[in-house]
Amino acid sequence: MSYRMGSGPGGAAAGRGSTPIRLRTLPNGMRLVSEQLAGVRSCAIGVWVDMGSRWEQPDEAGLSHFIEHMLFKGTARLDTHGIADAINELGGNVNAFTSQEQLCLHARTIDVKGPAALDLLAQLLLDSTFPVAEVRRERGVILEECKMYEDNPEELTLDVFMRNLWPEHPLGRPVIGRRGTIRSFDRERLVEFWRRELRPERIVVVISGAFDAGAMARVIRRRFMPLTARGRGSRPRQKRPVGAISRQSCLRRTIEQSHFCLGTAAPMRRSPERFGFGLMNLILGGGVSSRLFQEIREKRGLAYSIGSFTQYFNDAGSFAVSGGTSPTLLSEVLRITVDEIERICEEDVSERELELARSQVIDSLLLGMENTETRMMRMADAVLTHGRVLGTEEIIKRVNEVDAAAVRASARKYLRSGPLALSCVGPSRPSLPAGLRAWP
Repeated sequence: MSYRMGSGPGGAAAGRGSTPIRLRTLPNGMRLVSEQLAGVRSCAIGVWVDMGSRWEQPDEAGLSHFIEHMLFKGTARLDTHGIADAINELGGNVNAFTSQEQLCLHARTIDVKGPAALDLLAQLLLDSTFPVAEVRRERGVILEECKMYEDNPEELTLDVFMRNLWPEHPLGRPVIGRRGTIRSFDRERLVEFWRRELRPERIVVVISGAFDAGAMARVIRRRFMPLTARGRGSRPRQKRPVGAISRQSCLRRTIEQSHFCLGTAAPMRRSPERFGFGLMNLILGGGVSSRLFQEIREKRGLAYSIGSFTQYFNDAGSFAVSGGTSPTLLSEVLRITVDEIERICEEDVSERELELARSQVIDSLLLGMENTETRMMRMADAVLTHGRVLGTEEIIKRVNEVDAAAVRASARKYLRSGPLALSCVGPSRPSLPAGLRAWP
């Protein structure tokens, strides 16, 4: 069974009067993506920078994330209180995040406030002053954030898993950095790194929703077009992450459950194999009808939380099964997990499982098209990854082309070929199933 896109807001335009997606490159190399949608009053704006923790040297770990915090701590025109007031005037929906490969400032507001929101994001990105007193204060905030993550067993398990998967690569480090490096950062270090990374060809501005195109264009001309590379130096050259051997780590914490993360490498973001692999992930552990959820939670009652997930990067990917259970049950949960991974590598999935997985992907895509912020995020990811926006019909076509043979092929290629990584956090070291005990 193939799922098709119907008429309405799931299409390239959200209704009569909507404009197609426009992608253009400014003379300085910065890219602008926009789509005007009819029938909405919201405007979602994202200013994306192609940078992140993967471009940091070991002694720079956490600089990108630190800079994200500092972008809200003062500009040439606004202090922290002024920035807070400006955010509240826009409705309070302004935020930022840093990942391994992206830094993003984003806002969602009503149509008439779109130009003001874009102007504020431009100020934060281009005119931040990194006050010395604020650097000292924010260092303490980020160190507290580190403690918060370390107190969260799910977050800690994921961090240790990534370190085990790619121990010699920046993708294996937490985006937030390490306490030692965070304590070492001063204003000079932050500004030097920011000048290295902030180049117009790495910036993508994405706008989706209802907005005055002329007013937005004036902000772009005034704020972004004068931008040039601000500093010298280039990024360090970096190899594709490769796991050498299988690794496992078990950390003891005084908590009630044992949490685990078991996985391996996956296709990269640009790989056409990600469609088959993504459906395989959904069938194995991507929802309440998945094999792991049904077998471990519904049939046996061994866990409340169990599932699988993928992460895609420019030149690599990761796949993992994660969950939490009683320490005495962890070995059994791991054994079933390994059995289910082996089964999806050996046997074709059923047509019914494929139908449900396709439906999850396509319905989620179509529902997301009704939200301006989701549309903005999807366009940004597509442009940063592919240099263009993939049409909804194109994505649906690729999903529908995946058959049972492709699912099994992707499972065999990735779940069997590379080294496994395992992380556990709990009150005691687990007794591992026989197949996992042989790891060094």
